Order: sequence, then structure tokens, then C-alpha cells
Amino acid sequence: MLADVLLLTMLAANDWPQWRGPNRDAVSTATVAKWPAKLTARWKLDIGEGHSSPIFAAGRIYVLARQKDQEIVRAVDPATGKVIWQQSYATPYEMNSAATSHGKGPKSTPLFANGRLYTFGIQGMLSCWDAATGKPLWKHDFKASPDFGTAMSPVAFGNNIIVHGPSGLTSFDAATGKPAWIWTEDGPAYSSPVIAMVAGVPQLITQTYKHLIAVDARTGKSIWKVPFQTAYDQNSVTPMVQNGVLVYSGLDRGLTAARLTATGPQTIWKNDKLPLYMNSPLWRDGRLCGFTHKNKGQLFCVDDKTGQALWTSPPRQGENAALLLMADTILALTDDAKLRAVKWQATGYQLLHEYEAAPSATWAHPAPVPGGIVIKDVQTLYFYPL
Repeated sequence: MLADVLLLTMLAANDWPQWRGPNRDAVSTATVAKWPAKLTARWKLDIGEGHSSPIFAAGRIYVLARQKDQEIVRAVDPATGKVIWQQSYATPYEMNSAATSHGKGPKSTPLFANGRLYTFGIQGMLSCWDAATGKPLWKHDFKASPDFGTAMSPVAFGNNIIVHGPSGLTSFDAATGKPAWIWTEDGPAYSSPVIAMVAGVPQLITQTYKHLIAVDARTGKSIWKVPFQTAYDQNSVTPMVQNGVLVYSGLDRGLTAARLTATGPQTIWKNDKLPLYMNSPLWRDGRLCGFTHKNKGQLFCVDDKTGQALWTSPPRQGENAALLLMADTILALTDDAKLRAVKWQATGYQLLHEYEAAPSATWAHPAPVPGGIVIKDVQTLYFYPL
């Protein structure tokens, strides 16, 4: 989907350089020969609070977290857990009272592209670092954030980095930080964009404050905009695109598939029983699997041509789940630190293993690294061999 337009050059096959991996679809090429009886950490590292997910690129783990009033960026050796470099900057932040249980962030996942690391802090600080040394290269301070803090994760397009701040959806020159274009027709939400080629045009597709939109990733020109609003303005699901079909959802808004055209999406099907809240689904082999907030949290799998459910898991699985697909196994990390390995199949829900992944809440997405997986709980980063 994104290979034509998302230029993350000089990456190894097993790198996980951004939100939901190389193609922003949470599909990993890693395999596990034998699942362990339990998870045993090779190392752990106290890095501070936040839901920002770790990434892996150029042989290093990169992570963004908060300690007191500082946001701290670290490069970590995956073999030992040793910090190779770290940088910090002051980010005082007062939470919205409705989000106190989520902590003070940060929530946005870093991006590695062309030897640089990009981070987007809870209060709207976009920073560019030399990924090898940690040297600061440039920054842009939006000086504000959405009601519940910045959560969208930057995306790369050609020689530019695109983020959505309070002043607009903005494309920056990746090397200098100079703005290239800005789109101002709606404010930011908590969704992270994807880029898909439609009729020869790279459409950047995302959920904004009250819409689902597409803009030309080259120019920022609006292509289409569809009203899309959820309770408390919590649009937070990453859209997905395969073979010209867009899938999107939101809190109590159903799961929808639509054919992309040059003028807008045309609905193919909608499943009102399986809406997504903060979960972004998995999509492969004609099946779409996700985690609905209905029934106190439930995994599901639907046929991507019809939207009809193929299976659902038992209910009461948790408030949210971060999903990862490794070969024929779904890894579902719920917010209560349960990691479930589930068979990727159409014939029914099959739980393979269930693990205790951490002693506190896990909202960040896990990241596959060579020989294992890294998981972040409230304060700590863990490396688990697999």
C-alpha cells in the first residue's frame, strides 16, 4: 500500500521504524519457532510514563517517554538494554480531567527515516534528531495540543514529514524543518494518517477533529472530506487501505469499508456491531481482524468483502488492545498487560497462549525486534526473547 510513497530508505527487512511498522499496518515479517511457556525479560529499563510506542531501526530501539516535566528521547541497545544516547526537553503539561487515567503522555510514536528520528510530544513539540548521535537538528513547537494531548504519529512522504498540529495538517522539509504546505480545514484528532495511491495521486488519509479526510500528500490540496464525528470528539482509529478499499471506524460508529475514488469514498459495507474505539485493525488474506470496545472488549474477524463476522472471541477482554500480526499469529496486548497469541484463521477464535506481559497497564503498542519483542508498560520498557 505505502511502498510507492512512504520512503523510509536504508531499512533492514526486520526494522519497525514507525507507528504500526514499515507499512503502518502492524504486519511483521518476524516468525516464532516455538512460543515460550511464559515471558521472561532479558532486560528492563525504567524510561518514564507515556503511551508512545517503541520502534526499532538501524539496530536500535528508539523510545519517547516522560519523567516529571521532561520528555526524554532515548536510543537503546536491544541486546543489553543500555542507553546509547538520550536527549530531553521541558514539557510541563496539565491533563484534561477526563483523561487523568491515561497519564501525561507522550502518546505519539517516533518515526525513523533516512537516518533521522522524529518525535512529536504531548504538547505539540515536533523534534528532529540525528538518529546515530542524538544531536538535535531542528524543532517546531505548535505550543498546543488537542483536548487529550497530541497522539497522532508523524508520517514520511518523499523528503517531507507530515504531522497534524493545532495550526493545521503540515508538511515539513525532513532535513530543515521548513514548512512546505499546510491544510487548515479542520483541527487534529488522535488518529495517525496513512498514504495510498488513488488514480495516480498520493492521498494522505486520516481522521481529523470532525471529519475523515484525504489531501494530496504532495501539495496539501484537499481531495475529499466526509463528516465523521464520535462522542467527545475522540476520532482515534488509523484508517487502512488495501487494493483501493478504505476501512475506517470510530467509537460507536460501526466498521466501514469503502471504495476509494478520486472524489471520495463509496461505501461497500458497514458492520454496526463491531465498531472500533482506539484500536486499529489487522488486514490480510481477505480477512480483517480487530478489537471492538463492545461487550467489554472483544477480538473479532470479518470477511473483508462483506463485513460479515467470521468469529468473535469471548467478551470482557479489556478496554483496548494493541494488535500485531506475526506470520499466522495475532498478538493482542490489552491494556491490563495480558498478551494473547491467537491463531490467524477464518474458521474460529483459537487462543494459543496467554501471558502476563508487565506489572502495570500497557497502552503502547509492542514492537518486534530481532530475537524478541519489546513492550512498554506505565514506566518500564521490557525486552522478551521469542
